[in-house]
Amino acid sequence: ADMPSEEGGSGNDALLLVMYWYETSVSPSSWVFLKNCVTVPLDRQAEDWNSYCFDCVHLPAVRQTRSFSALSAKHRDEWVSAINKTLSERKEKEIGERAES
Repeated sequence: ADMPSEEGGSGNDALLLVMYWYETSVSPSSWVFLKNCVTVPLDRQAEDWNSYCFDCVHLPAVRQTRSFSALSAKHRDEWVSAINKTLSERKEKEIGERAES
């Protein structure tokens, strides 16, 4: 599938959260750029079907927010942790590359 690129970059260097409608889907149904994104865990009412959520909010200005639901607080926390870890590692890499040039 053709993947989008971040402004000024190629599709190979974009940081994306890629979504598929079904486990058997071969092409993504949607994606979210994670550059300048903050991932925020949310808890809703326990009886709601989407009680364990997280939002991906783009900064510095809130241009876009995408909400996602998980099956449990544990799964939600794993998603938030994995995304935040990836974002942190990318930022450290970019800082290192700027320091070398």
